[in-house]
Amino acid sequence: MTTQQYLFNTIHLATFYIGIALLYSSCVLNDPNKMEITLFEPKCRVDTLINNNKIFTYNVISYLVEGYQSSAAHEAKLDSFVCAIRDSTWANYAQCLILVYKKSKHINNENIKKNPHDYYDYSQESDFIYQYRWSKQIGYTKTAGNGKEYFDNVMCK
Repeated sequence: MTTQQYLFNTIHLATFYIGIALLYSSCVLNDPNKMEITLFEPKCRVDTLINNNKIFTYNVISYLVEGYQSSAAHEAKLDSFVCAIRDSTWANYAQCLILVYKKSKHINNENIKKNPHDYYDYSQESDFIYQYRWSKQIGYTKTAGNGKEYFDNVMCK
């Protein structure tokens, strides 16, 4: 094989591998099942309620979901995530609320820190996905963002 043929074959082989790499990376970047979950820091808190002279504390943990699509696959991923984050500290609270929002231009950590009013203007209307409620007595329940759908129990193993 001459040097010219070797160089020609090497260029074709390199072009082929670069094409495969580009195709793979575009498929991974555009994966419709890709979903990233991050803590929604400004909306995490502990609330206290007094009822009949008893003090109840509630842990409110909020998350942002990037790439969320209303699908069975994403719903299952969220349910699994919520089941996985429970820890021993939750026993200290009457209930833990896990609020899940779509990450958007208005509903994200950076914007809410700068513009707290955007939370009330945008979160419930278009970006609220689910509220999960955990208590020792009941386990998990889930309500859709529209408030119309209620799911009795989220099965956590």
